[in-house]
Amino acid sequence: MVKVEVWADVRRLHRVEKLSIRAIGRKLGLARNTVREVLRSEGPPGYSRAPGPSKLDRFKGRIAELLTEYPRLSAVRVGEILGNEGYSGGITILRDYVHQVRPRPIQAFQRTVYLPGEIGQVDWAKMPDPIPDAYGKLRPVYAFVMVLGYSRMLTVVFSFRTRLVDFLRCHAEALAFFGGTPRTIVYDNLKSVVLWRRGAEVTPIVVTPTRVFQTGQRYRKPDRIVWEHLTWDVIREVPMLMALYERDHAAR
Repeated sequence: MVKVEVWADVRRLHRVEKLSIRAIGRKLGLARNTVREVLRSEGPPGYSRAPGPSKLDRFKGRIAELLTEYPRLSAVRVGEILGNEGYSGGITILRDYVHQVRPRPIQAFQRTVYLPGEIGQVDWAKMPDPIPDAYGKLRPVYAFVMVLGYSRMLTVVFSFRTRLVDFLRCHAEALAFFGGTPRTIVYDNLKSVVLWRRGAEVTPIVVTPTRVFQTGQRYRKPDRIVWEHLTWDVIREVPMLMALYERDHAAR
Protein backbone atom coordinates (compact mmCIF):
# COMPACT_ATOMS: atom_id res chain seq x y z
CA MET A 1 0.00 0.00 0.00
CA VAL A 2 1.39 3.41 -0.98
CA LYS A 3 1.27 6.50 1.22
CA VAL A 4 -1.35 9.14 0.67
CA GLU A 5 1.28 11.62 -0.61
CA VAL A 6 2.52 9.14 -3.23
CA TRP A 7 -1.07 8.34 -4.23
CA ALA A 8 -1.73 12.07 -4.80
CA ASP A 9 1.49 12.47 -6.84
CA VAL A 10 0.59 9.56 -9.11
CA ARG A 11 -2.88 10.97 -9.78
CA ARG A 12 -1.52 14.47 -10.42
CA LEU A 13 1.19 13.31 -12.82
CA HIS A 14 -1.30 11.20 -14.75
CA ARG A 15 -4.26 13.61 -14.86
CA VAL A 16 -2.57 17.00 -14.93
CA GLU A 17 0.83 16.42 -16.54
CA LYS A 18 -0.48 13.60 -18.74
CA LEU A 19 2.51 11.31 -18.07
CA SER A 20 2.32 7.66 -19.02
CA ILE A 21 2.30 4.85 -16.47
CA ARG A 22 5.90 3.97 -17.37
CA ALA A 23 7.03 7.58 -16.96
CA ILE A 24 5.27 7.94 -13.62
CA GLY A 25 6.82 4.73 -12.32
CA ARG A 26 10.28 5.83 -13.46
CA LYS A 27 9.90 9.29 -11.88
CA LEU A 28 8.55 8.07 -8.52
CA GLY A 29 10.44 4.80 -8.37
CA LEU A 30 7.26 2.68 -8.48
CA ALA A 31 6.44 -0.52 -10.31
CA ARG A 32 4.03 -0.11 -13.19
CA ASN A 33 1.48 -2.44 -11.53
CA THR A 34 1.53 -0.23 -8.45
CA VAL A 35 0.87 2.84 -10.60
CA ARG A 36 -2.04 1.02 -12.28
CA GLU A 37 -3.56 0.07 -8.89
CA VAL A 38 -3.37 3.70 -7.74
CA LEU A 39 -5.07 4.92 -10.90
CA ARG A 40 -7.83 2.30 -10.61
CA SER A 41 -8.54 3.09 -6.96
CA GLU A 42 -11.59 5.17 -6.16
CA GLY A 43 -10.07 6.98 -3.18
CA PRO A 44 -6.86 7.49 -1.20
CA PRO A 45 -5.57 4.60 0.90
CA GLY A 46 -7.09 4.43 4.35
CA TYR A 47 -5.21 4.36 7.58
CA SER A 48 -5.94 1.73 10.20
CA ARG A 49 -4.19 1.40 13.50
CA ALA A 50 -3.38 -2.07 14.74
CA PRO A 51 -5.47 -2.91 17.81
CA GLY A 52 -3.53 -2.42 21.01
CA PRO A 53 -3.70 -4.44 24.21
CA SER A 54 -6.91 -4.26 26.22
CA LYS A 55 -7.48 -4.34 29.97
CA LEU A 56 -9.88 -7.17 29.23
CA ASP A 57 -7.34 -9.47 27.57
CA ARG A 58 -6.03 -11.22 30.68
CA PHE A 59 -9.58 -11.83 31.95
CA LYS A 60 -10.97 -13.49 28.82
CA GLY A 61 -10.19 -16.96 30.09
CA ARG A 62 -11.93 -16.20 33.37
CA ILE A 63 -15.00 -14.89 31.50
CA ALA A 64 -15.13 -18.13 29.50
CA GLU A 65 -15.08 -20.13 32.76
CA LEU A 66 -17.90 -18.07 34.27
CA LEU A 67 -20.12 -18.31 31.19
CA THR A 68 -19.48 -22.03 30.84
CA GLU A 69 -20.69 -22.60 34.40
CA TYR A 70 -23.40 -19.91 34.33
CA PRO A 71 -24.44 -19.24 30.70
CA ARG A 72 -27.07 -16.65 31.69
CA LEU A 73 -24.79 -14.63 33.98
CA SER A 74 -25.26 -10.92 33.25
CA ALA A 75 -22.39 -8.70 32.10
CA VAL A 76 -22.91 -6.54 35.20
CA ARG A 77 -22.42 -9.53 37.49
CA VAL A 78 -19.39 -10.64 35.47
CA GLY A 79 -17.97 -7.14 35.96
CA GLU A 80 -18.51 -7.34 39.71
CA ILE A 81 -16.71 -10.69 39.91
CA LEU A 82 -13.81 -9.50 37.74
CA GLY A 83 -13.60 -6.24 39.70
CA ASN A 84 -12.83 -8.24 42.81
CA GLU A 85 -10.11 -10.01 40.84
CA GLY A 86 -8.40 -6.83 39.57
CA TYR A 87 -10.34 -5.79 36.44
CA SER A 88 -10.35 -1.99 36.07
CA GLY A 89 -11.77 -1.62 32.56
CA GLY A 90 -15.11 -0.20 31.49
CA ILE A 91 -18.48 -1.92 31.49
CA THR A 92 -19.18 -1.19 27.80
CA ILE A 93 -16.25 -3.18 26.42
CA LEU A 94 -17.04 -5.95 28.92
CA ARG A 95 -20.72 -6.05 27.94
CA ASP A 96 -19.86 -6.20 24.21
CA TYR A 97 -17.39 -9.03 24.77
CA VAL A 98 -19.77 -11.02 26.98
CA HIS A 99 -22.50 -10.69 24.35
CA GLN A 100 -20.04 -11.92 21.70
CA VAL A 101 -18.80 -15.01 23.57
CA ARG A 102 -21.89 -16.00 25.57
CA PRO A 103 -22.88 -19.62 24.72
CA ARG A 104 -25.99 -19.76 22.57
CA PRO A 105 -28.64 -22.30 23.53
CA ILE A 106 -29.06 -25.16 21.10
CA GLN A 107 -32.63 -25.38 19.85
CA ALA A 108 -33.85 -28.92 19.38
CA PHE A 109 -36.94 -29.74 17.38
CA GLN A 110 -38.82 -32.98 17.12
CA ARG A 111 -42.03 -34.00 15.44
CA THR A 112 -44.86 -34.49 17.92
CA VAL A 113 -46.97 -37.59 17.38
CA TYR A 114 -50.21 -38.23 19.29
CA LEU A 115 -52.11 -41.45 19.86
CA PRO A 116 -55.80 -41.75 18.92
CA GLY A 117 -57.94 -40.02 21.55
CA GLU A 118 -54.89 -38.71 23.39
CA ILE A 119 -55.27 -34.97 22.89
CA GLY A 120 -57.57 -32.25 21.61
CA GLN A 121 -56.80 -28.55 21.09
CA VAL A 122 -59.20 -25.68 21.67
CA ASP A 123 -59.16 -22.03 20.65
CA TRP A 124 -61.51 -19.12 20.00
CA ALA A 125 -61.51 -17.34 16.63
CA LYS A 126 -63.31 -14.07 15.96
CA MET A 127 -65.22 -14.03 12.66
CA PRO A 128 -64.62 -11.13 10.24
CA ASP A 129 -67.99 -9.37 10.45
CA PRO A 130 -70.82 -9.04 12.99
CA ILE A 131 -74.29 -10.44 12.28
CA PRO A 132 -77.69 -9.56 13.79
CA ASP A 133 -78.87 -11.36 16.89
CA ALA A 134 -82.51 -12.30 17.60
CA TYR A 135 -83.31 -8.65 18.33
CA GLY A 136 -81.68 -7.32 15.15
CA LYS A 137 -78.61 -5.91 16.94
CA LEU A 138 -75.29 -6.44 15.18
CA ARG A 139 -72.97 -8.48 17.36
CA PRO A 140 -69.55 -10.06 16.86
CA VAL A 141 -69.47 -13.80 16.22
CA TYR A 142 -66.90 -16.15 17.72
CA ALA A 143 -65.95 -19.61 16.50
CA PHE A 144 -65.08 -22.21 19.13
CA VAL A 145 -62.61 -24.52 17.40
CA MET A 146 -61.68 -27.99 18.62
CA VAL A 147 -59.30 -30.23 16.71
CA LEU A 148 -58.05 -33.72 17.53
CA GLY A 149 -54.27 -34.19 17.63
CA TYR A 150 -54.17 -37.63 16.00
CA SER A 151 -56.66 -37.38 13.13
CA ARG A 152 -56.71 -33.56 12.81
CA MET A 153 -60.49 -33.91 12.73
CA LEU A 154 -61.98 -30.50 13.42
CA THR A 155 -65.31 -29.07 14.46
CA VAL A 156 -66.57 -25.54 15.05
CA VAL A 157 -69.35 -24.15 17.27
CA PHE A 158 -70.42 -20.53 16.80
CA SER A 159 -71.36 -18.19 19.62
CA PHE A 160 -72.14 -14.52 20.18
CA ARG A 161 -70.20 -14.51 23.46
CA THR A 162 -67.19 -16.18 25.08
CA ARG A 163 -68.42 -16.39 28.67
CA LEU A 164 -67.75 -19.46 30.78
CA VAL A 165 -71.29 -20.73 30.20
CA ASP A 166 -70.80 -20.33 26.42
CA PHE A 167 -67.42 -22.00 26.68
CA LEU A 168 -68.91 -25.04 28.44
CA ARG A 169 -71.82 -25.23 26.00
CA CYS A 170 -69.43 -25.19 23.04
CA HIS A 171 -67.40 -27.95 24.68
CA ALA A 172 -70.52 -30.09 25.06
CA GLU A 173 -71.55 -29.60 21.43
CA ALA A 174 -68.03 -30.24 20.10
CA LEU A 175 -67.58 -33.39 22.18
CA ALA A 176 -71.00 -34.61 21.10
CA PHE A 177 -69.89 -34.15 17.49
CA PHE A 178 -66.78 -36.28 18.11
CA GLY A 179 -68.74 -38.86 20.08
CA GLY A 180 -66.29 -38.92 22.97
CA THR A 181 -63.76 -37.01 25.04
CA PRO A 182 -59.99 -36.81 24.45
CA ARG A 183 -57.81 -37.82 27.36
CA THR A 184 -56.25 -34.32 27.44
CA ILE A 185 -57.45 -30.94 26.15
CA VAL A 186 -54.97 -28.10 25.67
CA TYR A 187 -55.76 -24.39 25.52
CA ASP A 188 -53.87 -21.39 24.22
CA ASN A 189 -53.91 -19.17 27.32
CA LEU A 190 -57.64 -18.53 27.04
CA LYS A 191 -59.24 -16.28 29.64
CA SER A 192 -62.06 -18.81 29.81
CA VAL A 193 -59.58 -21.35 31.20
CA VAL A 194 -56.70 -19.53 32.88
CA LEU A 195 -57.56 -17.66 36.08
CA TRP A 196 -54.01 -16.42 36.54
CA ARG A 197 -50.50 -17.51 35.61
CA ARG A 198 -46.96 -17.08 36.89
CA GLY A 199 -44.29 -18.35 34.52
CA ALA A 200 -45.06 -21.97 33.75
CA GLU A 201 -47.50 -22.23 36.67
CA VAL A 202 -51.13 -22.03 35.54
CA THR A 203 -54.26 -21.93 37.70
CA PRO A 204 -57.26 -23.21 35.68
CA ILE A 205 -60.80 -21.97 36.12
CA VAL A 206 -62.52 -25.04 34.72
CA VAL A 207 -61.94 -28.48 36.21
CA THR A 208 -63.16 -31.27 33.93
CA PRO A 209 -62.64 -35.05 33.84
CA THR A 210 -59.80 -34.42 31.40
CA ARG A 211 -56.49 -32.79 32.24
CA VAL A 212 -56.30 -29.07 31.47
CA PHE A 213 -53.12 -27.49 30.13
CA GLN A 214 -52.19 -24.06 28.81
CA THR A 215 -50.39 -24.58 25.52
CA GLY A 216 -47.95 -21.64 25.40
CA GLN A 217 -45.51 -22.39 22.59
CA ARG A 218 -45.59 -26.15 23.00
CA TYR A 219 -48.55 -26.95 20.81
CA ARG A 220 -49.45 -25.85 17.33
CA LYS A 221 -52.65 -23.83 17.07
CA PRO A 222 -55.58 -25.41 15.23
CA ASP A 223 -55.53 -25.02 11.51
CA ARG A 224 -57.02 -21.78 10.21
CA ILE A 225 -60.65 -22.09 9.19
CA VAL A 226 -61.25 -20.84 5.68
CA TRP A 227 -64.62 -20.87 4.00
CA GLU A 228 -63.98 -19.29 0.62
CA HIS A 229 -67.59 -19.50 -0.49
CA LEU A 230 -69.18 -17.75 2.52
CA THR A 231 -70.87 -14.46 1.67
CA TRP A 232 -71.22 -12.58 4.92
CA ASP A 233 -73.85 -10.11 3.73
CA VAL A 234 -76.40 -12.92 3.33
CA ILE A 235 -75.85 -14.42 6.78
CA ARG A 236 -78.61 -13.42 9.16
CA GLU A 237 -78.15 -15.60 12.23
CA VAL A 238 -75.82 -18.06 13.94
CA PRO A 239 -77.85 -21.17 12.92
CA MET A 240 -77.49 -20.11 9.27
CA LEU A 241 -73.74 -19.72 9.79
CA MET A 242 -73.58 -23.15 11.42
CA ALA A 243 -75.52 -24.69 8.55
CA LEU A 244 -73.17 -23.19 5.99
CA TYR A 245 -70.17 -24.49 7.90
CA GLU A 246 -71.65 -28.00 8.17
CA ARG A 247 -72.36 -28.01 4.43
CA ASP A 248 -68.82 -26.90 3.71
CA HIS A 249 -67.38 -29.40 6.20
CA ALA A 250 -69.33 -32.26 4.62
CA ALA A 251 -68.13 -31.23 1.14
CA ARG A 252 -64.53 -31.54 2.25
